[in-house]
Amino acid sequence: MARSRKSGNLEVVTYPLHAVVDIVQLAAALQVSERTIERMDLPTIYIGPRTRRYIMGQVLEALRDRAK
Repeated sequence: MARSRKSGNLEVVTYPLHAVVDIVQLAAALQVSERTIERMDLPTIYIGPRTRRYIMGQVLEALRDRAK
């Protein structure tokens, strides 16, 4: 389950590392737009031919690797 809290005008959203999220949820967690998520080439899983999902732990690991 996602948790959120307000920090000024910014709402912080967090998910467990094993959570499977859609693009709207991921964009909220990373505080970027959905279009930015699409351009970031993040690890994606497909459920069916067109349903994209992201595993939070894999996404955060990919971002950590890019930060090195």
